[in-house]
Amino acid sequence: SQAAMMVHQLSKKEASRHAIMNSPQMVAALVRAMQTTNDVETTRCAAGTLHNLSHHRQGLLSIFKSGGIPALVKLLGSQVESVLFYAITTLHNLLLHQEGSKMAVRLAGGLQKMVALLQRNNVKFLAIVTDCLQ
Repeated sequence: SQAAMMVHQLSKKEASRHAIMNSPQMVAALVRAMQTTNDVETTRCAAGTLHNLSHHRQGLLSIFKSGGIPALVKLLGSQVESVLFYAITTLHNLLLHQEGSKMAVRLAGGLQKMVALLQRNNVKFLAIVTDCLQ
């Protein structure tokens, strides 16, 4: 949990963010941590880090290559608001800018998960989900 929190803090700064996304091992470790932990804080920090990386082409590629899409799709079932937001916005960035993401989301069962999220009432959130489904 401490490590995930540290990396999340680092990912907020430009220089260290580039170091993280240029390390396939680091991105893979974040994806693994997200998939295996039962700790909400670790999940939140790992998802937040991927969200920060997803604003860069290299970050998107690293997330995609590390199998981040199935992990992020799984997080769409989270009860934690911030985790859900990080997951959907990161997936949104991937779908917009990373080749192969649409198929990966489909294969991971992402469409069903996103359709289920349409029952929520946050307008900004719904706009992102709707855009993901296009």
